[in-house]
Amino acid sequence: MFSSFFKGHTSSSRIDALKRRAEAGDRTAQFDLALVFDKGEEVPENLIKAAQWYRRAADQGHAEAQCNLGSMYDTGQGVAQNYVEAEKWFLSAAEQGFARAQSDVGCMYKEGRGVKQDYQSALLWLTRAAKAGFAKAQYNLGEMYLYARGVEVNYEEALLWFRKAAKQGIPEAMTNVGTLLFTGQGVKQDFAEAAYWLSTASGYGIPEALCNFGLMYELGAGVPRDLSRAAYLFRLAAEKGDADGQRNLQRISEKR
Repeated sequence: MFSSFFKGHTSSSRIDALKRRAEAGDRTAQFDLALVFDKGEEVPENLIKAAQWYRRAADQGHAEAQCNLGSMYDTGQGVAQNYVEAEKWFLSAAEQGFARAQSDVGCMYKEGRGVKQDYQSALLWLTRAAKAGFAKAQYNLGEMYLYARGVEVNYEEALLWFRKAAKQGIPEAMTNVGTLLFTGQGVKQDFAEAAYWLSTASGYGIPEALCNFGLMYELGAGVPRDLSRAAYLFRLAAEKGDADGQRNLQRISEKR
């Protein structure tokens, strides 16, 4: 985390040196010190002190500090929850091109979380973050196209962004890629790729993935027909309280 300046120093002397630099106005040291308190590394976790040092670095234009401070206001950790402040700091970092902040403020506008819902602003910031390769933004941008949030429904565009997010390990994106390819809704049906993504997402316990992968086994679509396997997957979804899983399990049990 820290520069070579600290190599060879004990933990205590390293933190003391970091504090001196931070108190002297070094914004990088202020950010690093905030991280120490935020993560509880080498010192006891102290979110209040973390927020204080993030603010000092943020006031000097440190983009990641601005984003982290925004997150603290968004969640009410280390500071009183304040969505206006969260939006302010996310935007400050987003305007510097910091992708995580672009994603965070885009999600605020998309969900109307503490701010007026604004799909156009959400689309703007999520697109920027998604194009920068930020997986969470790619997933949320896919949802915008899937559910016509500020844009017309575009299944191909939704699939494009879901696939990018899926390749970065977002289980919900894997589920959506698999579901679109399984159903062929607005895209070319591809059972083989659908089975791959639904199988992978099922490993994370996503109920929709479990149900749809179960349906593939029930129908023999892209996988060998196997009612026992289908019932097993439906049961896993049902045990998570998923209504579709419960209905599918009851239906397939009556077949066997």
